[in-house]
Amino acid sequence: MKKIIFFVAIIAGSLSLGVHVSTHLGVNVEEAFPAVMGLHAGIFLLLIPMIAMLRKNPEIQRYEQQPWHEKMRNPFGLWTVALAHCPLPLKILTGVCLLYAIINFMTGMSDRNLSILNYFSGIWMAFYSFILSISYPFRPQQVL
Repeated sequence: MKKIIFFVAIIAGSLSLGVHVSTHLGVNVEEAFPAVMGLHAGIFLLLIPMIAMLRKNPEIQRYEQQPWHEKMRNPFGLWTVALAHCPLPLKILTGVCLLYAIINFMTGMSDRNLSILNYFSGIWMAFYSFILSISYPFRPQQVL
């Protein structure tokens, strides 16, 4: 299931990047492809099974059983466990996409000529890269 989520996130993330670039080029994506807002629903279709898989992870269950004050000592402990097998370039991609989505949203608010899809596609890229990083299905092989 993790591989399916991973590869669907690659496809959906690529589509959201295509939508984002197209909106900057002035293409009316909504007119050319009316089902483009399905990418919005796709986030939830991938997040729900991914969260269910994460809840079954024994390391995350141990983290969740810690007292509240222990969790506060390491606020990023959950993310450390969730991204344990994710390669560094994918983590960097996720951070860049999240930062870009925030900057795109904040700077785009002053430009009234931008399509609403410009905002959505920036956020889609951030979410799909986040899903991609957490659902990374391949473990590093040990070298002798």
